[in-house]
Amino acid sequence: MIPYIHFMTKDGEGWASPAEIPEVCSGTYVVPLKEDGDFYEKYNIDIVYYSEDNPPKKRPIETIEVALEDDKLIAYVNENRLAFSLNKDLKYSYTGTYKHADFSVPLFEIVPEFDLEIFNKERFALIGCDPWTKYENIK
Repeated sequence: MIPYIHFMTKDGEGWASPAEIPEVCSGTYVVPLKEDGDFYEKYNIDIVYYSEDNPPKKRPIETIEVALEDDKLIAYVNENRLAFSLNKDLKYSYTGTYKHADFSVPLFEIVPEFDLEIFNKERFALIGCDPWTKYENIK
């Protein structure tokens, strides 16, 4: 099974999904690492595109692959290269109530190395692992 990139927020002593803490609307991308502390060769991330309608209409969520290239995680979206680097200083366990295979190990922050304005320009959002369809124990 390919692990996921998740979008999490810091909650007390660990990570939690923003869906668990609706009053918090900020977060960061996190990943599980292999036992030796290295990235996996591949991760998945869920992406949603928006139409140009006003208000924009959400299209179905897609899963794209993110690959390891030169110690960075790289995703390609609409021909844009999106790189993430690892922040080994920010590591916490998942302390929320949802269940996912990746939550059995600590999750490390990954930092986008691209201008987040690309989300507006290209009309998409990297939502991490979609909690509504891929997490268990979600109400």
